[in-house]
Amino acid sequence: KILKIMINNFFKDNIIYRNLDNENEIILYLNYKRDKQNIYRVKIIKEVFLPLGFELKTYWSHHFGIINLDEVFKIEKMGVF
Repeated sequence: KILKIMINNFFKDNIIYRNLDNENEIILYLNYKRDKQNIYRVKIIKEVFLPLGFELKTYWSHHFGIINLDEVFKIEKMGVF
């Protein structure tokens, strides 16, 4: 819960997912440019607030497609996962 609060403090436009195939993996989508400052922010958040044993995968700018979820499944606007 504190991880989510900290992500929301730094990045208002985000979506956090839990990987159903790997319960220790959190997938983070940030609708922000991948630049030095934002990468540094994510690094600090991971080091301080990510629970031990968990992995955080971050996707920037373009959301990955999720089958049967039309809001994010737009070929020209998604990344490959």
